[in-house]
Amino acid sequence: MLIKLSKILVLLYFITACSYEVEHPFTLDYLYHADPTADAREALARGDLRVYGVYGYSMATPGIRRECVDEKNIIPIEGTSDTRQSYEEAQFNTLAHLYAEYYNSHVEFYMLYHGDTCIDKPRKNYC
Repeated sequence: MLIKLSKILVLLYFITACSYEVEHPFTLDYLYHADPTADAREALARGDLRVYGVYGYSMATPGIRRECVDEKNIIPIEGTSDTRQSYEEAQFNTLAHLYAEYYNSHVEFYMLYHGDTCIDKPRKNYC
């Protein structure tokens, strides 16, 4: 009985842990109607400084310098990539990137306003 109860508790833990990572059901329809500014303000009001990332050659954080964000503070938008196999996929990737850019820029401004030293540094020039 105790073993079954512990298995159920462990299962519930993993279910809730996974649901914490998925902030929004990112679909093409959701992205068409999303408000990244309102979403960012709501998250910042809760003290949530995580940013959104998009998949590609490597994880990118549009709107905020990647080197200023720890890996654990990135919420990847599932389904994004840098390939375009269909028009719908291209729309999804473009809107996901745009959503992340707007959302993350609010987080970056918040961090800058609160004295984040990484955000305040000039970007590296590789030219």
